[in-house]
Parts: sequence; structure tokens; C-alpha cells
Amino acid sequence: MRVKETAARYSHVIAAVLIIIQPVMDVASYWLTFAGVSNTVTLLIRMLVFAFALVTAFSVSNRKVIYYSAVSVALLLYLGHVFACLQTGSFSDPVGDLTNYVRVIQLPFLTIAMISFMNSNSRTFRWLTGGAVVAFCIIIAVEAVSTLTGTDPHTYSSGIGLIGWFNNTNSQSAILCMLSPIVVLWQYRSKERRFIPFAVSSAVCCLSMFLFGTRLAYMGVFALSVGMGLMIILLNRRDWKYGAVLLGLAVLFAFLWPVSPAAKNLGLNDTIQTDRQNIINEELQNNREELDIIIEKLQEITDEDGDGAEENPVISDDESKLVVEQLTPIYERHVGDFVKRFGAEKTMEMFNYTLDVRKFASVRAKKLMFAEMLMDDSPSSARWFGIELSRFTFEGTIYDVENDFHGVYYLYGITGLAVIILFFVSFAVFIVYALVKDFRGFFTIEAVSFGIALVMGLVHAYFTAGVLRRPNASVYLSFILAGLYYLVFIRKKKEEDRKGSES
Repeated sequence: MRVKETAARYSHVIAAVLIIIQPVMDVASYWLTFAGVSNTVTLLIRMLVFAFALVTAFSVSNRKVIYYSAVSVALLLYLGHVFACLQTGSFSDPVGDLTNYVRVIQLPFLTIAMISFMNSNSRTFRWLTGGAVVAFCIIIAVEAVSTLTGTDPHTYSSGIGLIGWFNNTNSQSAILCMLSPIVVLWQYRSKERRFIPFAVSSAVCCLSMFLFGTRLAYMGVFALSVGMGLMIILLNRRDWKYGAVLLGLAVLFAFLWPVSPAAKNLGLNDTIQTDRQNIINEELQNNREELDIIIEKLQEITDEDGDGAEENPVISDDESKLVVEQLTPIYERHVGDFVKRFGAEKTMEMFNYTLDVRKFASVRAKKLMFAEMLMDDSPSSARWFGIELSRFTFEGTIYDVENDFHGVYYLYGITGLAVIILFFVSFAVFIVYALVKDFRGFFTIEAVSFGIALVMGLVHAYFTAGVLRRPNASVYLSFILAGLYYLVFIRKKKEEDRKGSES
């Protein structure tokens, strides 16, 4: 009992430290990688902190059956995954595969842990929110120092974008977009609310996402400024000038799009792809008209939804031979790993016999194609429980998909994807329940800011692999989900208990 009371007493501190330590670990990982040293140490520290937080949360929880249920589901899913991996005849890196699995299940487990902390200690929600603000300040300080010292590695290798001493572009973009609404909320709800500090902090949040350089981060500028700006005006009309500041920032950064790092990066990519396309067109100049006719027929055959599929076009052996001979050198140059791993004809079929260099240049699409072809080459159990992580690496190139939800599917099958989707759906149900039961009581600036942060986290998870399998980003998503749960269930209950005790 004494251990439980001590853990409950300091749970708010443990939760805040868990948040604050993340950017510090990220910077340490960056410099270890820069020095050519493995970042296993920082990964181990993250795992130990995660384990300590989980054990502490379990000790203070009054509903331990939730932990038992979560462990049972996670264990059964992993056993199914191991079975599917063994059926391929090779399970070459079980340790690495298990480590990756722990990264994925950290999100639901840490969310449950933070909810337990909030239940046991009324100060936890505010301390977690303050910890998120401190983490954001550390990130901004790192970006400033790296820029002033000329050591910023930039978001893109072309020298575009401000990232600071952080390794993963997609994760850092998600972190900025999830933390910014919390920072603005913190300043807005400050007991000594002042207009100038609010305006400055809002501008810093928007500017950090603008300078980062990714399209998702640029979108985050408007999710924050428009979303929170309108809601402040609608919910608290007397604070209209605070909302006006945010809306003004939205107009400013929309006007600055042509000179934004995101726009510059898009323009650079378009130029590179145009040059590559011209090279392909020149190589096929002699046979281009004939090839186009044959390729169109092949595309009609392989496209089950195409209008030409009903006409059953016939391809002669000579025509097939011409396509393979002419396209193989191009496919070997642009997607050579696919040709080596799956063969030229299968690769051409997967790419639908395209000669569009944009399809070859799309790293995200190529990784999805590689994963699907890998799934087709695997036993049927892989569809249900996934593929070993190491199989996504071919001759030193990693084809692990760049979409978190797709990644969960290919790594842990239909079962794993269903579990993670049900986890998120449960929180959607909580939010709808709160809105229906007490719309005015729940629909506050706090709920809006956490809602915006959640949407930005999920958008990054869908379009990148920077959230669900990255502990440094998923810890913030866990905090956001736990915060929404707190606003739906815990806060009102604690207020009722306090009023009851006072009466």
C-alpha cells in the first residue's frame, strides 16, 4: 500500500519527465548517429523509462484488469506474428522484430498508463501539459542553436527546411504539429494571460512549422491558426483579439507560400523528375509509338477495372518480347531492386508498365509496392499476422513502408491493423459520447486544442511512418489521447467529487 501511495503522489512528476526527456533523447541520438555510433543506448533508455512508467501506472491503477487484457491481446498478436514469420522458413532477426513490436504497442500501453496517472493524481493533466510545453521549448532552442552554429542538417538533403539536431523528418514534423496546439492552449489558459506573450508564442509555433519544410507541417500552420482562432472567437467572444491573431497568422503564412521551404522543395523535385523523364523519352524515341500501343494493351489486361478489360486485347509473343527488351534496362535503372527480387515481368506488371518517372521516383509508392509483392510471396498466414521486419530490407535498401497504418498491416497483418484501429475508434466513441451528453461542458478550447493535435498526429500516421512506430512521437500521441479521456471522464468526476466534499 505504501508503494502505491508513493507512486500516486509522484505520478505527475513521472509523467512530465517522460514527456520532457524525449527531445533530449532525440538530440543524443542525432549526435551518436553523426559520430557513427549506434544509438542503442538511447533506445534502451527510452525502453527502460517506458517500462518504469508502465509498472508505476499499474501499481496506482484501480482497474488492473485493463492491463491484463491489454497484455493478453498484445501477447496473442505477437505469437500469431511469430507463427507467420516461421512459416516463411526463416526468422533471421527475432530481436529486431520484437523491438519493433514493442515500439508499436508502446502507444496503447502508454496511453493507458497516462490515464492511470491522471486518475490517481489531480495534478497530472496540468503537469503533462506543462511538460509538453517544455519539450516544445527545448525543440525550438535546439533549432535556434543549430541554425546559429551552422550545424542544422536541414529537413531535406538539398539544404531546404529547418529541422535541428533531430534524425527523423516525419516524426519531427508530427511532433511540432501535435505540440503547437498545446503550447497555444497553455499560453491562452495562463493565469497571467497577456496578449503579447500569446501572440509571440502563436507566431513561434506557426513559424516553426512553416520553416520545417514538409507539406504536412505547412498544413499544420492552418490547422492551428484557423482551427483555434475560430474556436476562440466562437467560444469566448470577449477574447476575439486572441482569435484574430491566429487568423492573421493564417493569412500571413498563406501569402508566404511561394517562398516557403515546402514550395521550394516541390519545385526542385519537379525539375529533377522532368529531367529524368526527358532521358527516358530520348531512349525510347525510335520505338515509342509502337511501344505505347502495346503498353496500352497490357495495361488494359492488368487493370481489372479498366474499360478495355472486357475487350480482351491479344498480345503476341513478339510484342511481349519487345516490351520486356525495351523496358527492362529502364526498370533496372530506376527500380533495380524490384527486378532482382521479383523479376522484370512481375515488376512491370506491378508498376502497370508505366514509363512515368514520377511513379519510379515516388519512394512512398515504391515501398508500398515492394510490401505488397512481398506479401504475395508469403504464406497466407502473413495476411493475418504480418511479415518479419528484416524481410523489408533488400541488398542494404530498406523498403519498410512510409505509412504507419500500412506498416502495421504489412508487419502485423489484418489482425494487428484491426486492433490498432479499434483502439482509436474507442476514443472516437468517447468524444462523441461527451459531445452528445454535455456538448457545452466538453466542447471547450481545451478539447479543441487536443482535438487538433490528435487529427494532426493521425494525419501524419496515415501519410508517413513517423508516429505509431516512433517512440519519440507516439509518446505525445499517447498524452493527447489520455488528455481527451481526461476531459471526457476524469475532470468532470473530480469536479463533482470536490463539490461533494465541500458541501
